[in-house]
Amino acid sequence: MYKVFLFSVKRELLITYRSLNDFLMPFSFFLLLSIFFPIIINTDSLVLKKIAHGILWIAYLFSCFLSINRLFDEDYQSGFFELISKSKFLVAFVIGKLFCGWLLLTMPIILVSPITLYIYGINETDIVLLFFSMLIGTSIIFNICFMVASLTFNLKTSAILAPVLIFPMIIPVLILVTSFFGEDSFNSMHPFDFFKLLFLLSIITTFFTIFASYNTIKNSS
Repeated sequence: MYKVFLFSVKRELLITYRSLNDFLMPFSFFLLLSIFFPIIINTDSLVLKKIAHGILWIAYLFSCFLSINRLFDEDYQSGFFELISKSKFLVAFVIGKLFCGWLLLTMPIILVSPITLYIYGINETDIVLLFFSMLIGTSIIFNICFMVASLTFNLKTSAILAPVLIFPMIIPVLILVTSFFGEDSFNSMHPFDFFKLLFLLSIITTFFTIFASYNTIKNSS
């Protein structure tokens, strides 16, 4: 099972290496949107501080939209799913694909997010809190995107259908992570409780994502 997991990770890395443009596009989009947004709207610095966290989360969400359509394209079009669907270690392949997909898309974004927040004039404490909240919270958003992509990859309308299905599930998560840094509602929540809630949601969404993806791939042949 461990070897299948490693095989899945290596396969994802190879696919990414072959199509670097698909890998760089979401990251570039996040970087451009988060950095140039203040220049475009040209508003007061106090307003920018209030909306900075929300901008980063929205930018990450749309970066996911740019990448989800390619998550299963190579495997489906090459007929690899028909081969792997018969394996008794299919779940290890799904876990490896999910982990590597999140790592490749998210880690570059998480690493540059403190720099973009510094541009907005956010204090060091909030930058640290946002860094760790993104480390956990992005897995929730990516899990949902991955799950929907696994359910729609063999549909001709997947590019349109996927965002429509994702938005209703993502909105509560975005409200939670952005409100924590605001002046209302969740601002009174202790950071430890906030991170516990994020971690719990991450575990739940990971379980359902693996379950849904496993069954979809298994029945795709």
